[in-house]
Amino acid sequence: MKIAMLIASLGGGGAERIVLSLSGGLQALGHDVTVIACDQETVIAPPEGVAVEYLSRVSVAGATWKKILAGPVVAVRLWRLVRRHRYDVVVAHMERANVYVALVPMSAVKVMTVHNYLSASLPNKTAVKRLAATLLYRHLAPRTVGHVVCVSQVSADDVAQRCPPLRDRLAVIPNSVDVSSLENASREPIPEGAAHAFVAGKTIITVGRLVRQKGHWHLIRAFAESGVREDGRLIILGDGPMRAELERYAADLGVADQVMFVGFQGNPFSWIRRADLFVLPSLYEGMPMVLLEALACGTPIISADCKSGPREILAPGSRLDSVAEDIEVGESAVMVPPVGETWSSPDGPPLAAERMMTAAIDRILEDGALAERLISAARRRADYFDGATGAGRWDDFLCAALATSKRRGQ
Repeated sequence: MKIAMLIASLGGGGAERIVLSLSGGLQALGHDVTVIACDQETVIAPPEGVAVEYLSRVSVAGATWKKILAGPVVAVRLWRLVRRHRYDVVVAHMERANVYVALVPMSAVKVMTVHNYLSASLPNKTAVKRLAATLLYRHLAPRTVGHVVCVSQVSADDVAQRCPPLRDRLAVIPNSVDVSSLENASREPIPEGAAHAFVAGKTIITVGRLVRQKGHWHLIRAFAESGVREDGRLIILGDGPMRAELERYAADLGVADQVMFVGFQGNPFSWIRRADLFVLPSLYEGMPMVLLEALACGTPIISADCKSGPREILAPGSRLDSVAEDIEVGESAVMVPPVGETWSSPDGPPLAAERMMTAAIDRILEDGALAERLISAARRRADYFDGATGAGRWDDFLCAALATSKRRGQ
């Protein structure tokens, strides 16, 4: 089968890592896979044997107006590329790629993917992006796209409720990671000059773009209230527009020297593996790739019980519509109540959710037996999301979608 994976760029985000890992897995199963990027921005190298095509030779990452102006050129080039290579299936990842696959006419089977929880993510977008997403999911996709894959069941239920015409076209395929390769990468040394981050005390780590969705300020406040603030360290991997604001907040809380902002790291896994604890303080997610990576690294995890993904990953035996109201010690991780948009004043008390996060941090870092149990369980849970298994799920889905299309004569 000739498969094209369409994405905005090959930047360093979780969706990009998912696409490249999946492409390598499908290629290993005997498919001919090409990754098509709208922008020429390559931070992560593609797997060996996977071809890459760029629809724009100039990176237009960032400004929305640049992407709008580049839209017609990208659409025409996509149409020509699909026509020339005669792909059987085109799978789009994230909203921008979804728009192109919905708009551009093609004989290939069209598949859109939803990597986020729409009810939480759309209100945080600009007016232009909200309008585009609304037109895409409620009007355009039902007319032109045959299949929509969501990365979590809660996300799929949300799409079905918001966009009833897509209900019968939904499938759920969770994200996956190449556990073996990730374990090997986690044993590589961290960059020269960064070893001091792990010298004294306990180390807490989080990974993600410095944007509101990721809720870093809640973790900074929870760390500042914890018992490890004096001799411990909070390491934040990732870049983004909120860096200066978060640095000021850490300074106002008196923990500027204990909170390290180390920017984007090409190999975050070696950092995660060396940490004593991984914390995800996000306001919302889809199926957070970084949780799968932390599981594979064997690092104890605390996660805010946000919509959607963390509960499906970390507490699969629980009700997916339940929400943690207190510290919830699960089989492979600890979950705490979801956080919100509010910032607690440095001069005032922490928010209730931040107090819960602090208590969970102290509990894991003080209870060695609990930490060891979580480490063992995390590695077992990671196997469920192994890349070979994930590629197999996608293989079954794409073969069925193509067979259905052929029966219909599409």
